[in-house]
Amino acid sequence: MKIINKLFISNLFLFLFLSLSSYHANAVELQTPCTIEDKEYADFWENYYSPDEAYLMGKEIQKLIADKDLKGLASLMPEYGYPHRVEYLFSRSFDEHFPQDWIDEVMEEPECRPIGWRGFMLGNGQIWYDKGSDTEDPWHISINYFNRLPSLFPKGWVYRGKTLHPLCFETGFKDDAYPITLEKCLKAETKEFHIYEPDGLISASDFERERMTYSIIKEVSLDECNRLSKNTIEFYGRDNIEEINGECLKSYLISATYNGGGTWTASSVRVWGLFELENKIKEFIPLTYSPE
Repeated sequence: MKIINKLFISNLFLFLFLSLSSYHANAVELQTPCTIEDKEYADFWENYYSPDEAYLMGKEIQKLIADKDLKGLASLMPEYGYPHRVEYLFSRSFDEHFPQDWIDEVMEEPECRPIGWRGFMLGNGQIWYDKGSDTEDPWHISINYFNRLPSLFPKGWVYRGKTLHPLCFETGFKDDAYPITLEKCLKAETKEFHIYEPDGLISASDFERERMTYSIIKEVSLDECNRLSKNTIEFYGRDNIEEINGECLKSYLISATYNGGGTWTASSVRVWGLFELENKIKEFIPLTYSPE
């Protein structure tokens, strides 16, 4: 009987030892520097985030940077309304985007609390990250590049040596975007017109506080342009549905904005195509729409 009790006690001690060791290992693995004060600060923001979760998310982003994982970074960028951010990230290699001193700052210890309503940041704001107000919302990031590389299209959309006007790719609050003939596009004028190289931002204005801009994100293949043209497109404010009967000659993914002087800017990212229609008229036609 004594032998059985000794065996039982030995096994019990062994079980407790292994259990505590396992618990300790997990605790070390998930250990964060977050404090009671950090948790109280999360209470102030109605606990839409967990301080520990936020800290570990910062560590996860840092691992993506350490691994030079552009696809991983892109997976944390919201697709709704911002396809140009992902396009820009993939337009260059990791080393072209991020110099070592930028990386060194990003790798500094993450925080357990946000910078007020702006969210969390790594380094001195090289990367911002946050999540929606629902606890189930995913985390997302925004990257502030060390030095945005020169645009691959520094003069915008050039037709026969002339940079096309922002009015050719107009976006607005009420009328959205409409097709415009090449002839009308080439005649478009405003009081001010600027080409900002090497960023590739084309800007124009007719009034003191008005500003319209566009920039090219990437070239779209003619096959893709023609494929998109097979879809019927319902232009905003029209009762009828237009069909594109013509051949795509050139196409780009374009980011365009319009501000009439107020606090809000109308903006869009869409594919535009230059088509030669059956009647031989050349026309710029918006093919897709993704609001910001």
